[in-house]
Amino acid sequence: EMCIRDRYYQSPPGRVLRKQWKGPFKHLPDFPNYLRKFATDSPNALLDIDDSCVGVIEEREKVLYPSDDSVIRISKRRIAGETIPSVKVFKDNYIFGLKQRGVEGEFWLQFENGTKLNVSMEDQKTGDGTLITAAVAALTLSDGLVLQFTATGDVVQSRPENVHRTAEKEVKRVITGKGTVIRYLESGGVEVLMANGNTSEYKDGLWVGINSKGKRRGRKSKEFDMDPITCVNKVDPETLAKVTIRQDNVIIIKYKDGSLYTKHKDETMMLTSPDGLNIALQKESFAPTKVRIDPVKVRSNTIISRGGTDALLGADDLMIRSNDGRIVETYLPDGSYVETYKEVQQLPGVDMYTHNFVHLVRREDGGVVKVRSDGEVVVVTPEQRIGLNKKGQNRELGKDVDYFYELFAVPAERKSGTYTVQCNTGKLFTLDEEGNKFYIYANGETRERIAISFDLDNAQNEEPDIPPSPKFEGPTYIDEEAKFLPAPKYIFL
Repeated sequence: EMCIRDRYYQSPPGRVLRKQWKGPFKHLPDFPNYLRKFATDSPNALLDIDDSCVGVIEEREKVLYPSDDSVIRISKRRIAGETIPSVKVFKDNYIFGLKQRGVEGEFWLQFENGTKLNVSMEDQKTGDGTLITAAVAALTLSDGLVLQFTATGDVVQSRPENVHRTAEKEVKRVITGKGTVIRYLESGGVEVLMANGNTSEYKDGLWVGINSKGKRRGRKSKEFDMDPITCVNKVDPETLAKVTIRQDNVIIIKYKDGSLYTKHKDETMMLTSPDGLNIALQKESFAPTKVRIDPVKVRSNTIISRGGTDALLGADDLMIRSNDGRIVETYLPDGSYVETYKEVQQLPGVDMYTHNFVHLVRREDGGVVKVRSDGEVVVVTPEQRIGLNKKGQNRELGKDVDYFYELFAVPAERKSGTYTVQCNTGKLFTLDEEGNKFYIYANGETRERIAISFDLDNAQNEEPDIPPSPKFEGPTYIDEEAKFLPAPKYIFL
């Protein structure tokens, strides 16, 4: 990033720079010319490559310079008739961009510590079996852990290196909004682990459910009772905690205050608060997760209004924005965490609403990335958050709310420096302090609307406001492609 900053520090007029590079040869050379001009030694083998896969290499690059000191680089590489677009943004300590996937775009972001975030539109099934296309946010950590945040509010965790060709190896685990863990095994089996100690296991077409007291019930073509498993119950004389040890290696401890601790046979640990409104889940080598429930919010069914009216709603307590009164918090090893909740927002018309799950990636350095299941991604970097706070309410960092407005306001009301991405249409947008608007698409196309001020608000005897940029010093800038044009005789103002 520092090389990019040094190279493009001086912004050209219009905040747009175009460059082009093309291979020196305009045609495919015949074999004798290839040996004479390119080959250092005579080849000892020939490759059978289709002529359609061989051609001139050409690259067109466009660099945009918003006034927030970020750099947007758009490249189009044309190789043998195929165009490969690339969109990359350098913003403070974040590097992110767009990849083309048909008419859609895949957003990617790389943090300083190597953690990568990808957001793409995928086909998913809802709870009632309906197939929808919605955004999936995937975080890949440097230690190999992959976390996916789906449009149904579930958190999927997996470690690809853990997949071996043995019967009981876990492929992935899904954590639901109710604090239930669903384990998918390499053998094709499925295990459902609940916070109260109940389990359900699927193997060879048979479901077997076990409750906390050891009673079993099976289901294949129909349900039937099975022999119970042995349970040993004890009471700790000092803490008065009731301990239950089952034959299937499940341990359940109910403490005197009413809290419940469950350890399943795969060593997944679950701790439920006395009121049952907080469930903490933990398993070695996986990210700890916490489910928070607010019974009042469960009944209230909060609906967010359109526009910026409710943009600050939930800035101090995110639960206020939750429609179903649930928030799933996933904690990462680097100190960052992700908050997932359901949001319902009003649409124009009568009884028309959008239902989305929102994932807030809160970085330890203060940066925040919002991902919504309809494909919207909003990026606020740590430096930008500090700047918004200074220009806004200037609160103590950690209690500031100005960045929160940028995350939840409509795109047209967001202030300069905020990047908004629509993965469903493959578009990236930002507005800078000078009023310049930049629209970048995943296919490499761009539209820039450079602001022009006529100074209508200043009186004639006042010194006009001069924008601090573009900061271009030195001789007159002339684009390489325009140097053949003669200098104009007259300039009309």
